[in-house]
Amino acid sequence: MKFVVYRGPSIQAALNFKYQPRLVDGKPTSVLNVKNTFQYRIS
Repeated sequence: MKFVVYRGPSIQAALNFKYQPRLVDGKPTSVLNVKNTFQYRIS
């Protein structure tokens, strides 16, 4: 439960994420094990 404060913003960021597929020869291609990193600034 250490990082519970980030749960809501992380979910919101993921919901607003705009996916753009990798293209090979102009066609969308599957890419396995893709990870996205979200950075937070506390002010």
